[in-house]
Amino acid sequence: MPASNRPPIAVVALGDPKRHDDGLALRVMGRVRTLIAELGVYRATGVPPRRGTHLKLESGARNRTLAAAAARGWERSGARAGRDSLAVAARNDLGSMIEWIEGGTEQQKLDPILGGRTRVVLVDAVRLTGQAGLVHHWHLRCDPASGMSTIGHHNGHFQVGMQHLALWLEDELPERGTDLIGIEPHDLSEGEGLSRPIRARLPMICSQVAAVLLKILEEEGW
Repeated sequence: MPASNRPPIAVVALGDPKRHDDGLALRVMGRVRTLIAELGVYRATGVPPRRGTHLKLESGARNRTLAAAAARGWERSGARAGRDSLAVAARNDLGSMIEWIEGGTEQQKLDPILGGRTRVVLVDAVRLTGQAGLVHHWHLRCDPASGMSTIGHHNGHFQVGMQHLALWLEDELPERGTDLIGIEPHDLSEGEGLSRPIRARLPMICSQVAAVLLKILEEEGW
């Protein structure tokens, strides 16, 4: 896709699914993508799904709770046709704003894909505290006034793996910066499938990652 036609936001899942929890970001992105799409339909129609997950977000000085579907379908009613047309419009609007990318482990191949974006979000397994399933969020951007790069630590953790900093600083930062959503793994040894502790925490991990992405989307005008 030509850079001029790309959605302004790219969400990239990094990791190797053949090393247990190193493939966590790929699994999480698949679930969160559905969650965000269902929330787009909910925002457009105003009709909540039968079963959902509540995501509590900080927006400025106030808290909001948004209901999102876990892919259980929508309640049917006589006005379903009208809601369907709104749902299609909501999905199309979101698709023009965000692109979901499976980055894998070959990060050098991402450069031509990520060029021309307004904001890039990286999702990866990051081992810092050893608390399996803990979700971290950092935002790196260049201050237009000073020209200096700044890192915001949105969850109070001030450690950053140097390998991720190297990836962030390799090329010019997007206009609105780069985010890293890091998820603490339990097992990075060779083998397929998530570890038991991560599987047990997967719904909460997905909810927390979705909340971070919703905050980012709202900051970008969604």
